[in-house]
Amino acid sequence: MDKVRDIAVIVGSLRKESINLKVAHALAALAPADLKLSVVDIAQLPIYNPDSDENPPAAWTTFRERIESADGVLFVTPEYNSSVPAALKNAIDVGSRPYGKSAWSGKPGAVVTASPGCAPQ
Repeated sequence: MDKVRDIAVIVGSLRKESINLKVAHALAALAPADLKLSVVDIAQLPIYNPDSDENPPAAWTTFRERIESADGVLFVTPEYNSSVPAALKNAIDVGSRPYGKSAWSGKPGAVVTASPGCAPQ
């Protein structure tokens, strides 16, 4: 069997009953045997502040290490106010800093989104 690829799944919505979280779990269940999709919780990440780069919160370090260890990243997220949710933007910021040490560097990525707001009338 080929190597199992570890895919970190970042869900942009923090709601317990999030449609995008349900989509993420469905994708993980439907993934082929050589892909392991696992949701990485971003709800507890402190807001990024460059003043903390010298002594980062443990949650930042854990998150960065998880992203660095992944073979790829799948973002499953709604759109909020014509942009990405604040929690997702914060996770991207935490993972991309400090400058020159981005956990995202060289990672293949993809984006999936779902919304109930565009149902036909």
